[in-house]
Formats: sequence, structure tokens, C-alpha cells
Amino acid sequence: MADIDYNIYIQRVDTTPAGVIYDLESHWPSIRYKQCKGLNDKGKKKSVYTESYADSDELRVHEDATLAREATTIELTLYFMGANKQTAYDSFYNYIKQGTFKYADTVRKKLAKMILIDPVKPDEEKFTQGDTSYYKAKFVFQNIWGECKDATSFITEAETPATT
Repeated sequence: MADIDYNIYIQRVDTTPAGVIYDLESHWPSIRYKQCKGLNDKGKKKSVYTESYADSDELRVHEDATLAREATTIELTLYFMGANKQTAYDSFYNYIKQGTFKYADTVRKKLAKMILIDPVKPDEEKFTQGDTSYYKAKFVFQNIWGECKDATSFITEAETPATT
């Protein structure tokens, strides 16, 4: 089975103007993507109210015209490789430790708006000579939209060369 060609994009969006859209592995060359769980999850509906009455065997339901969902969890697992692994780990953590971010990949074409919530602890560390030294760390975010959106326009923006 051949490797899939992919790009992972991340952008800080709680600033004005929004931050630069970074290609994760290009901007931090010591980072390697392992997996991202939760991009297909859909949060529980928050915009529905139900009432049960003794004189009826059917719930009375009010559903708001605007669908709102509870936040879902996204787990991003990354490897930090080689001689610059510590610098890449610290740099990436400093980037995502505060603020709201958009995240997308070119495989699923899902766009999440997320914020880091859980502590970050490398769950695997290997120290050797050369390029086989690494950290593996999981970053747990909340997708504040409660589901992902289509990432096509975000990916197009990320892949469009900047004009000066």
C-alpha cells in the first residue's frame, strides 16, 4: 500500500487579522503527523427542548431553527523527530497553547475550529544518536463548532501563493 500524499493546515483565528495558515510539516520540519481522531464526530444537539407530560405518550419537542451542537473532542498525535525535536516540540506547543485555531487536512477535507484543552505530555520518548530520536505527543482539542465543516475553500486559501 502506497503512502498517501497529504497536507495538514493550521491557522490561529482569534486574532485580527487571522494568523498565517501553516502547513504543519513544512513550517515545523521536525514534526511528522501520526493521526487525528474526531474529525468525523458530531456533537449532541443543544438546540432541542423536549417535555414529557403524563396525559400524552408523545414528547413535545421544540427545535430551534439554528442547529447548535455540543463541542466534540479532537486528538492530534504528532511525532517530533531528530536533532531538533525539542525545539519543534516547544515551538509547536507555544503556538497552540493559547487561542482558537482552524485545522484541516487534504485527505478528509474536514475543517475544525478548535482550542487546546487538556495537558500535553509526550507519551513516548526515544533518545538515540542520529535521526531516530523522537517524542510522540497527543494534543487534545475541543472542536467548538461541534462538528467539522467542508475545508475546500480553506485548503484553496492555504495553497494559494501569497501576493506581495
